[in-house]
Amino acid sequence: MKWKLVHKETGSVLKQRFESEDTALDHLMAMGNAFAHLYEAAPDTQNQWLRKILTEGLVQGDLRRILIPQVSVDEYVPSDSSSDNIVVAFFVKGVDEAIIPTRDFIMKCKGVIDTAYGDSDTIADTTIIYAEFPRKGSFENITTMIKMVAMLAGLETTDFSMLIPTEQNRIPYVEEELEEYFVKRSERKNWEAQKKALGNDVPEESSDEATDEITEMFNRF
Repeated sequence: MKWKLVHKETGSVLKQRFESEDTALDHLMAMGNAFAHLYEAAPDTQNQWLRKILTEGLVQGDLRRILIPQVSVDEYVPSDSSSDNIVVAFFVKGVDEAIIPTRDFIMKCKGVIDTAYGDSDTIADTTIIYAEFPRKGSFENITTMIKMVAMLAGLETTDFSMLIPTEQNRIPYVEEELEEYFVKRSERKNWEAQKKALGNDVPEESSDEATDEITEMFNRF
């Protein structure tokens, strides 16, 4: 998608085209203050839908039939692999022009500390958009973001499936089940930390078994 510079009053367009909005704006600023305020960057397209989402942002229904009703949680590595951030991923199919507006929308959601995007290795013609949250942040921030992204596709969260590390296949998106996953993960991590502090290896047992053993240990006191 090319970008152009358009005169705000007359609608006349400068001849040069740019690879991105940022490049167009950089060129505009280089023109000097006398000219910069007279022009604005615009996508070089006659498609009114593309023009709207690229210049005004996304609203309800804009991602209908573009956003795959699927969300992934904790299956991708955060940008800082040494961190324990939560990574929530969404899938945009077939419309490259929707990627940046979707990324920008997610970036503004409460609690998001970083975003990124990249091609999917498993779903053809699909881009994955990642949102990172601090592990100790609010669970409500995550579920609220998922609701807002679903709204962009004209969907309810009940229309979504989810992928989490404890399940081999996709399961229906249910907030309570997602919260249960985080609770069990936290309990498991606490158990691993306790075993490490004692200088022992973590046994190869399920999270439920580890949780039961922790509970039994505390019941002794």
